[in-house]
Amino acid sequence: MKITYEELEQKVSKLVQTNQHLKESLDKYQTIYKQSPIAIEIYDEKGFLIDVNQACLDIFGVIDKKELFFFNLFKDPNLDDKYKNKLKNGEPVRYQVAFDFDKVKKLNLYSTFRSGIIWLDVLITFFGGKSINGYLVQVQDITERKNIEEALKESEEYYKNLVENQTDCICRWKADTTLTFVNDGYCNFFGKTRDELLGTQWLRLIPDSSRENVKNFYQKIVAEKKSYRYEHEVIAANKQISWQSWINIPIILDGKVIEYQSIGRDTTERKKFETERENIIQELQSAIEQIKTLRGIVPICSSCKKIRDDKGYWEQVEAYVSKHTDAQFTHSICPKCIKKLYPEISDKIR
Repeated sequence: MKITYEELEQKVSKLVQTNQHLKESLDKYQTIYKQSPIAIEIYDEKGFLIDVNQACLDIFGVIDKKELFFFNLFKDPNLDDKYKNKLKNGEPVRYQVAFDFDKVKKLNLYSTFRSGIIWLDVLITFFGGKSINGYLVQVQDITERKNIEEALKESEEYYKNLVENQTDCICRWKADTTLTFVNDGYCNFFGKTRDELLGTQWLRLIPDSSRENVKNFYQKIVAEKKSYRYEHEVIAANKQISWQSWINIPIILDGKVIEYQSIGRDTTERKKFETERENIIQELQSAIEQIKTLRGIVPICSSCKKIRDDKGYWEQVEAYVSKHTDAQFTHSICPKCIKKLYPEISDKIR
């Protein structure tokens, strides 16, 4: 079958267009390859380096990429053997590794102006279908990110230890008083494990006699979205009734209180001291009042010796004194009165 001139011209035109598209596509990928911030390495099927981009040279501290062309992927001391085996079996691998430039220099793998250790995120895939025709390695320097992660980890560990080692009770709870976090101090004070406490309402740790008042107070502060200090009774370990003073701080997101963080301190001994102090003060005040009464002018009958009180009533001396003091009376008779009242027997009584 003969091809006409017009048909041949159309085929040539399509070939030219296809070639142009391929060239444009190649130029595009070459631009991406050269300008990519990700280091790209291309290896043949035996693991020998074919080409690298500028980002790769920058990361590995190489001036001339010709120095790398003898480098073999499977001789890389920073590539673990388990990943090498996977690659040989046609499996892609991704890993993070601490890349040691001192190893590179010691083994004289290639010239580099860098030293020390950096962290890399590495993805290695392969070209080809059933058979491996080569390897594509993409590398990113994640040293800065790793340093930040490590700093955050250390900071988190520091504050975690700070919270856990506190003897004060620290907890977080939702608006319905359901506990979402408790520290060791909280567990120890209430004599319960975290598993026993988390997901339960701390209101059940309040005695029945004061639970309703505590509930009403906390409902109020949740509604007001404010920080508050509050002191109340709790059921501590061994079912003992104790007192705690709590500082409650709202955690607000999008204008809503999502949780409260609270710090509580045992104030039982202070409460006992305050109660004892109040009792002593009341006793002293009562004693002072008694002293004032007895130190004033006391109207007394010159005959029967009864005392007139503030209301005008006359009382026996012993009744008056007993009412205004803690003194108690016992009755006896003095020798002079015995002679007066019982002269016939007074000489017999000594």
